Amino acid sequence: MAGSGRRLFHVRGVGGVGKSTLLRQWQETARRAGAVTAVVDEGDVHGVQQALTDLARQLAGQAGPLKEYDRAAEQYRREQETAAESVPAEGEASVSSRVVAQAALGAVSLIPGAGPVAAMAGPDAAAQGLDRLRSGARVRGRRARASDAVEVSRAFVSELDRLCGRYPWVVLFLDTWEVTGRYLDGWLRDLLEDAFGPLPAHVMVVLAGRDELAEREWAPLRALAADVPLDVFTAAQTRDLLATRGVTEPDAVERRAATGGRNSSPARRSPTTRTPPGSSACSGLSSSTRRTGPLRPPRRSSTAARTATP
Repeated sequence: MAGSGRRLFHVRGVGGVGKSTLLRQWQETARRAGAVTAVVDEGDVHGVQQALTDLARQLAGQAGPLKEYDRAAEQYRREQETAAESVPAEGEASVSSRVVAQAALGAVSLIPGAGPVAAMAGPDAAAQGLDRLRSGARVRGRRARASDAVEVSRAFVSELDRLCGRYPWVVLFLDTWEVTGRYLDGWLRDLLEDAFGPLPAHVMVVLAGRDELAEREWAPLRALAADVPLDVFTAAQTRDLLATRGVTEPDAVERRAATGGRNSSPARRSPTTRTPPGSSACSGLSSSTRRTGPLRPPRRSSTAARTATP
C-alpha cells in the first residue's frame, strides 16, 4: 500500500458475516509483517481519552513506553480529577464554602459598624454565593481543558510518528464502529485531516461496523478510504466454495449452505500486504466486493465465494 494514499479501510456488513474475524486475521498478518498494532471495540471505548489510553497501552506493550503521550494523559487526568469536585444540591452550600464564609463574616463583624451588615448577609447565603463563583470557574476551566484534550491527541500522533521511524507500519483497528463511532467518529476525521499534526504516511486505520459511513461527514475523505463490504454467501456460493476446499460430506455441506457461511472469514490478506506493480491499490485487500470510495452500496461477488475461508 506504499504510495497508494489510502489511510482508512472500512470493513462493513451485517452481524455475524465475519468482520471481527477478518480484523483479527489482518492484525495477525500485520504483526508478521513487522507492524505494531492495537485494537479497541465497544467494550473498551466510552470516550476519546479512554480509547487513546487503551490504544497507547497496547502499542507500548509492543514498542516500549510512550513517554510523551503518558505525560500528556497524566496532566489531563489530574485536571479532570480537579474538575470533578462534587457540586452541592440546589439550595445547599458545600462544607468548604461554609467554612470560608463563616470565617469571612466573622472577620467583617470585627470592623466597627459592620456587625449589622454581617448579620444580614448570613453564612448560608454567603456560602452559596461562593459556590456559584466556583461553578462559573469550573465552566471556564472545562472550556480550557477542551484544548488540553487536543494536546493529548497531538501527543498521541507524535508517538505514532516516532513509532513509524522504528516499524514499517502502525495499524489501528477500531471494531464495532456502529458503537465506537459514537465517540470516535469526529476525532477520527480530525486525525485523518491532520488536525492533531501530520499523520505519518505509514499509519493505517481499519474500521469494522455494520453501517456505511455518513455521506455528509465522510465525503471529503473519500480519497483516503477503501470500502470493504462483506456479504453473506448464497447457498450456491457456499456449496461451490466447500467443493473447492474438498468438503463433500452432505450434512456438513448443507449445514453451511443453510447459514450462507455466516461467521466465516472472507479473506486472509492484510491491508499492509504490498501489491505487485501495476495492480490496483485495493487489490488483495479482501476477496469480497471492493469500492474505491467508502460510501457506495455493496453488491454480491462470486469471487468472495471462491476464495473465502469457511
